[in-house]
Amino acid sequence: MYGIDKLKTITYIPALFCETGPSIGNTYSAQVRMEIFESNVNWPRMGKFDLKVRLVSEDGTQQSEWLTLGTFFTDERYYDNDEYLSIVAYDGMLMTEQSWTDKIDPPANWPITTKAWCTLIQDANLFNFTGLANLDDTVPLVGLDTTSTIRDVLKTVAAANGGNWVMDGEDTLRLIPFANGNTSDFVVGHGAADFNKSDAFQPITKVVLTTDDGVTSESGTDTGYTLKATCNFASAVGVADLALSNLQGYVYKPFDATTVFLDPAVEPGDLVEIEEEIFQVMELTWDINTWPSADLSAPFEEEIDHEFTYESEPAKYYKKSVEHTAEVLEDYYTKSETESYIQQNAESIVLGVTETYYYDKTDIDLQNRQLSGDITVEHDRISAALTEINTVDGEVDEIQSYIRYEMIEGVGTVVIGQTDSLSEFRISNEQIAAVYNNEIVSYWNQNKQYTPKQLQIPLGGSLRLGNILFQPRTSGNLSIFLTNS
Repeated sequence: MYGIDKLKTITYIPALFCETGPSIGNTYSAQVRMEIFESNVNWPRMGKFDLKVRLVSEDGTQQSEWLTLGTFFTDERYYDNDEYLSIVAYDGMLMTEQSWTDKIDPPANWPITTKAWCTLIQDANLFNFTGLANLDDTVPLVGLDTTSTIRDVLKTVAAANGGNWVMDGEDTLRLIPFANGNTSDFVVGHGAADFNKSDAFQPITKVVLTTDDGVTSESGTDTGYTLKATCNFASAVGVADLALSNLQGYVYKPFDATTVFLDPAVEPGDLVEIEEEIFQVMELTWDINTWPSADLSAPFEEEIDHEFTYESEPAKYYKKSVEHTAEVLEDYYTKSETESYIQQNAESIVLGVTETYYYDKTDIDLQNRQLSGDITVEHDRISAALTEINTVDGEVDEIQSYIRYEMIEGVGTVVIGQTDSLSEFRISNEQIAAVYNNEIVSYWNQNKQYTPKQLQIPLGGSLRLGNILFQPRTSGNLSIFLTNS
């Protein structure tokens, strides 16, 4: 157990979403960041811990009951200057990244409604839910296949029901609807160090839901704010109507406030009064050093809610140019894939990364392009290479630039070259050599240059050695001049 005497810092960040504006269909995982004053903690991988807090009077004679904030799983752990251990952890929402059909056989009457699916998950003891009675039991989960993860389905359920999922202090999944903002229950916050707010959005009058495949369903009118979200059973009859029924008339009020003293039990979705105005909290940041104060916000971006945004003519031209360029690129450039690899055998180890660009249009020549970089370690050499492979109508053109460190005649040598050229450059502790067709044509040793082969000066060219200039003549003769520099 680690108490306040062992903790340098601890920050707890629960939220409904992190977008700049109202958002539904999210499964936000609360985060904990803490630093422990111990240099030799045997903290296990993916270590699990419970986070509990309570208020204690300055003299230590009075304390509140423990408040459990939840169970958390370690994601990062590292030491800072061997003085303290830093931990980054997330709540049990991480555990929803699993296929539900690995544990449960899909029901024979699939697809089922959102409420029926959540009940199925709970009855199988995978997760517990709070407020199942409030979920819709009429619209089936059309468009979701049984290979979807639990988190995928939760996002879809949240969007259809006009809210977002959180994992509460009891490790229970709870759907927080925006409709909570229309209730009359609120908590009073005191002493905001800094407080900013933006104009309230127009009331929500329309919902547009879109699947990953681009199928869209909408409900409502354009008289107010239109909320858009991803929902993979948006094509189901009535699903947009269902979402709008939970959002109709909701007014989003963006704000942020720092160091607000309030009840430690406040959670995302709750209403808080700040400077005699009530706001719905979407994100909190609790700091143990200032407990029980927190930074609160409903994220927003300036001018996000303008219905008619003015654009200058240059801005319009730039926007159209960008859109046109994007359309052209989309026509020609299909997709890219990146992969990394490690190959090992008795003779070598290869570490590399490859990115392949695919083109499938018939009106251009280039059909695909592959770029790769790799490092190869062998018993007598280490090499690094950058390779470009272009495939055009089945014809493959490969160019590789390389740099190697290897033993040449018992001397460690760096070799630089390219596969489409007969020229190389070799650098060793003894000499710097220019190589052509595997033969040294010139090299430098100490402060002297040597040319083993017959020196040839091209017609129209010249050679300067110190103050002496050699100039070939068109007649075949050689002129020698003494220059001043």
